[in-house]
Amino acid sequence: MQLLRSSFTQEVETYLDVNDTSGDLKEYILLLMISNYFINYVALTVVTAKDEKYAFDIFESLNTTGEPLTAFETFKPKVIQDIGITRYYNEESELKGYLDNIELVLEQNNNEKIKKSKTSNLVISYASLWNHMKMSTKLSDQRQFFKDNYDALESGITVTDSRFKFVKYLSLLNEFISKIWSGEVDNYQTTYLGINRKISDRANLGLAFLRELDHTIVIPILARFYIEYAVRLDFQNSIGEGNNVKNVLIDNFENAVQAIVAFSTLWRSSRKGTAGIDNVYRHLMSTNIDALNYKALSLKQTVIGKSSEEYFENDAVNLNKLKLALRSYMKNDRKYPIVNKDNWVERSARLPIYDEPNCLTRLLLLAATHDTVVDSTSGELIKSARSGVNDFLNYTNWINKDLKTIEHILPQNLNSVDLQVIRLDDDRDLHLLGNLTLLPQSANSIVGNKSWSDKHMIFKLLTSVNQEDIENTSNQLKTNNIVTENQIDILRGWNYLPILKYIVDQQFTIIDSKAIHDRSKSIAGLAYDELIKWLE
Repeated sequence: MQLLRSSFTQEVETYLDVNDTSGDLKEYILLLMISNYFINYVALTVVTAKDEKYAFDIFESLNTTGEPLTAFETFKPKVIQDIGITRYYNEESELKGYLDNIELVLEQNNNEKIKKSKTSNLVISYASLWNHMKMSTKLSDQRQFFKDNYDALESGITVTDSRFKFVKYLSLLNEFISKIWSGEVDNYQTTYLGINRKISDRANLGLAFLRELDHTIVIPILARFYIEYAVRLDFQNSIGEGNNVKNVLIDNFENAVQAIVAFSTLWRSSRKGTAGIDNVYRHLMSTNIDALNYKALSLKQTVIGKSSEEYFENDAVNLNKLKLALRSYMKNDRKYPIVNKDNWVERSARLPIYDEPNCLTRLLLLAATHDTVVDSTSGELIKSARSGVNDFLNYTNWINKDLKTIEHILPQNLNSVDLQVIRLDDDRDLHLLGNLTLLPQSANSIVGNKSWSDKHMIFKLLTSVNQEDIENTSNQLKTNNIVTENQIDILRGWNYLPILKYIVDQQFTIIDSKAIHDRSKSIAGLAYDELIKWLE
């Protein structure tokens, strides 16, 4: 309006305000002014579509500002049309609640870019959960997924109808991602389960690991276990009274988290890169394994069109069958089959794990040192006879800044003095599991660039428990100008892994590739023993 007003000069406004009988002239002047506005400030774009279908798609997918609508924003009107506008806005509707919950999460940041990213991730996961589809990030494909799959279901919006379930499970997946996967909540009280129970420590650890690995491919599988209580209720089956069934199904979900973590860790740490792990998880959603009586997990295959008897007879969401399937994929992988512990240890110990995602190394080191002590005879790490002796494999340690940074034990850059005692066949041996430990984030400024002899003395200080040894080592560090007094105080406040004690107790003589390989095998074996329990 301001632009239109600017087209009129003061003289023209004055003239038009005069009670002149020449109406034709006024109309002519107004026409000129409006034409001037359109010529200078209005742009028209002509889009030609092949047919009416394409024309509708173009119109449907744009909002009033011309911005492309997300797949959810074009899907929501279809559901409202099913419900009826009057009922949707004036009556209590469970479907409206589900749609509102999704919208609340997607738009909570009030940021268009974040909203589009959240929506895209939600649709990608739901395509796999619903119909084991590998969904692209293209808006047109994601809109088409909703259109094809929702429209293909029988019409109806009661709780027993397929379209109702389609929206409900989408909302529950959205809840899983925004509350459980994200780590936003630590209690199931605020979820659809509504039970006052804290998420277990191991589940929190596992979810944090999967987030750090950016392992979103497993979201559909975990969500399938998470929503199982809702699915069972939809069949109106007598599944038990009170919270007993909820607790059992939560146990299954949390154990599924641990199983997925164990499998992903063992798979990724025994081969370079992802090595096809995404296909394994897609197969679990889409493919039955008859030999194991394993049923594919996608909702369309297991829920839609099934009677209550059929659903419970199939027993698709079964924790033990999932574990069997995961072990089967590891054992029968064509390129790198892992048949037993020795097979995995041999591969893992020779992989430069430092080049893989840091969270893999961190989890392996925490698992290896969990419940371990240094054997007084051999000086090696061994599992303690009592559990809880060194409880490292927990969520507290996962987020502990003292155990956050991966540090090379032997330095990456060896000086001439180091080379007198360190003799390697391959420089990549420095990146093997046996040459890595965990230190605080602040460690790099103190330890990171030191020579091996300096590092060895710092590690000795870290692992000393006798006050006399602490003082003697501190004095040596200060005398040799290795660290300052202030840095010594910082060092003495650090937590450390028993791996360092294991290193320090070995005599400082000759270190070669064999020593690193042997240590890598020892640590890998301890990690395997701990993680394989999660798959049994």
